[in-house]
Amino acid sequence: LKRHVPVALEQNVTRRIVDEIASLYDRPALRTFADASLTVRFRAEEKRLRLHELKQEEHRLLTLCNEILEWQFAGVDGKPKLRLITPDLFDAIPHPADMLVAAGLVVDMPPCTMSTGADRTSLPHYEMWDDTYRYLISGNGHLVDSFGKMVSAPEEHGLGRIPGNLLHRREPTTCILDDSHGADIESCHLGVALLNVMTMRLAKSQGERQQVLQGNLAQVASGQSMDGERPIALPPETTLSMLESKTDPDHYLAVKRDKITSVAQTYGMSYEQFSNTETADSGKLYELRREKLKEIRNESRRRAVMHEQETAELILGAAVVDMRIDYQEMSMPQDAAEKLSLMREKSKMGLDSPVKYVQREDPDKTREQAIEEILSNQRDYALVIEMVRALNMPANADAENPGRSPEENGADNDKKTEPDYAAIAQEILDAA
Repeated sequence: LKRHVPVALEQNVTRRIVDEIASLYDRPALRTFADASLTVRFRAEEKRLRLHELKQEEHRLLTLCNEILEWQFAGVDGKPKLRLITPDLFDAIPHPADMLVAAGLVVDMPPCTMSTGADRTSLPHYEMWDDTYRYLISGNGHLVDSFGKMVSAPEEHGLGRIPGNLLHRREPTTCILDDSHGADIESCHLGVALLNVMTMRLAKSQGERQQVLQGNLAQVASGQSMDGERPIALPPETTLSMLESKTDPDHYLAVKRDKITSVAQTYGMSYEQFSNTETADSGKLYELRREKLKEIRNESRRRAVMHEQETAELILGAAVVDMRIDYQEMSMPQDAAEKLSLMREKSKMGLDSPVKYVQREDPDKTREQAIEEILSNQRDYALVIEMVRALNMPANADAENPGRSPEENGADNDKKTEPDYAAIAQEILDAA
């Protein structure tokens, strides 16, 4: 089976489910502070650190791994940067007074060297942090400096805190690290990959009918190939028959579908949602099917607000108060006409606006750019209105049916003369 593995990994169950349920950062979150100057400063750091992409990946990893370490370090330019460390590359040391609080963190730090043997083992392999000291541990467990020389005391880092945040998808209850939250997704991924491999093997070994020769096989000429133009030549008393060995892989496909459906339903997805084969339904049915996904999103939002606060304190290096996070809501699928109609009705009640509509359609636009686009479109439309009025064209006119000329439409371009009202009155009197 091993040789079939590289060509049977196309169905990535983990990515499909995680991308569907970890949707909180599909669009950038808006972070503001009560202090306007602090908002401007944080926006600059947010852009430099590419915080949106970092938070998007962090949310996905938390969904799968349940824990992630958000780590701050000095980049090549000497400025602070952030990176994400998965649970296989760090460990947490629980506090003696509270086993659910981290007193220290141990981070893997493989040495970047071509040395081998004792020279490599003596170099730092792990770094352990608490709120005061940084310990460098060699491959054989000795306390060393950055060059691999043994020392008797750790290095005091002077930060006053651990330069990282240990984040949890769900609050720990029994131990500080618990990776059981996404174990069902991982199990389904491995099971589906195995079934894909078995299906590939079955298609190769039993996907076609087999040729069988019976009789005096010693007299059969070797090296013959049978096709539609050159039939195989057989000696007397030797026959060729076809063995029906073709096997249908439906039993593998049924088991694979059952495994995917079982884990997808845990996270509020149907198999049709997983495989993108849903049919168009009303908005009410769509919302009903996504009720569980909305619950998961709301739970993630509550945790993410706390994580955002910790991240802001790590970036700014001080306690943060009055921080507000605005996550953009998900909208149900609609065609263009339905979107415009809904926006128009909601705008009348103050629930939406054309500016927000433009930003939803193009998230890269700022509010100022959206307003300028609306004004530009209105100016262009005003030119059309002025042209229509000048030509006295009907509202439904087009190039094939441009309407009549202004005179034919009832316009009178001749100079108008004032009627002689006195003469008209005299005529009326004479007639009476």
